Amino acid sequence: MATRTYTYERATDFTQDRKFTGYDRVTVKLANEKALSTEFSSSEAAVTSYATQGGKITLPDSTDLPGAGVYSAGDLTLKAGQRATYSAAGGTVSIGLPDMLKAYDYFTFALFKDSNIARILVVGSPTDPKEIASVGTLTYLALIKEESNDKGKATAQTLTIDRGAGTVSGTIPMVNSSDTTTDYQLTGKIDANARVTGTLVSKDGATTGQFQGRLYGKGGKEIALLVSLKQTDGSFYATVLTGRLK
Repeated sequence: MATRTYTYERATDFTQDRKFTGYDRVTVKLANEKALSTEFSSSEAAVTSYATQGGKITLPDSTDLPGAGVYSAGDLTLKAGQRATYSAAGGTVSIGLPDMLKAYDYFTFALFKDSNIARILVVGSPTDPKEIASVGTLTYLALIKEESNDKGKATAQTLTIDRGAGTVSGTIPMVNSSDTTTDYQLTGKIDANARVTGTLVSKDGATTGQFQGRLYGKGGKEIALLVSLKQTDGSFYATVLTGRLK
């Protein structure tokens, strides 16, 4: 297997054709707008791409989707940091970050949604594991569903990654649509490839879930973790934890 080369291009710069190697992904099965199940997957080699000519987006490993994972926006051309969403194959497809996340540089989201399935991919410029091999502790200020914090009522809290012990821990708020927050206790691990996995539980113990993702940017400047929650009514909810190195 060829040795991977890590480059730290801005994942949100859509002024040129882009190719992102590797992804973390959550697939949500839907019925009547209710999420029946979620499934995580990942790849170190598959490519998500965007072409400026015609705004063509290719989602990897997505031949099961309507449109087989290849979508064109016609004459649409993205600008740096812009998020494009448009109709495609009976649903919607988008690439880019929401406005509240525009300060992040090294990861972006690619999404598909129709009445039966939703798929979120986090792609970008992941951190070279060798750069943080000798780092004792990485501390991030993070929020879950940070894109909803438009009124600034939620304060990012500390997520700690102990490289020596290989552990991940912290109590992180999730921003609710009602401008309230719910605290979640995260417990997990980081492996030799700087990939992060684990579980989380709400402060009252009523909602549980899992997370999966990785560090992005040189020296682990940013973190993005997909989050899947099982709610009290038995349905599921998928979102993203985002954070910056403290």
